[in-house]
Amino acid sequence: MKFSRHIILRFIIAGLVLACFGPGASAAQQKQLQETPGPISAFSRLSIMNQAHKIHQFEVELADRPDLRAQGLMFRRHMTDTRGMLFLFDRSRVVNMWMKNTYLPLDIIFIDRSGRIVHIARNTVPETLDIVSSQSPVISALEVNAGLTQRLGIAVGDMIQHEIFPVLK
Repeated sequence: MKFSRHIILRFIIAGLVLACFGPGASAAQQKQLQETPGPISAFSRLSIMNQAHKIHQFEVELADRPDLRAQGLMFRRHMTDTRGMLFLFDRSRVVNMWMKNTYLPLDIIFIDRSGRIVHIARNTVPETLDIVSSQSPVISALEVNAGLTQRLGIAVGDMIQHEIFPVLK
């Protein structure tokens, strides 16, 4: 009985978050979300090893639930180059994302089950409904500030190290 109440409560909270801060949120609700301090989830470490064996470290928020994936980086005004958001999907599949209510231009790094980068959508346009596709099945996507992948030499074939992927070798 206690377990069922917990699950129902989580669904109610997720529904309220989506109702209050989803795509149809009022200007006042969007402003409240913008001013909410801190990440939507705890930060964890992520590393990218490029093909020149240079390792780049990030602190990422994990978006591993439908409500967190739906919110993503919406309404954020700033993000440092050492931060990002790691989306974890329920299964490996072609993923389509968009930038509605996302004010930051982003590079979106699409990652397969092994932790290998299979596609990078560079310099996505903020606040659009243009589809950004992974182009092949992925289990995860990493959003970082636009231009960062080019500056750091991050490319298709590079490997991600995070607790959800195998360790870099």
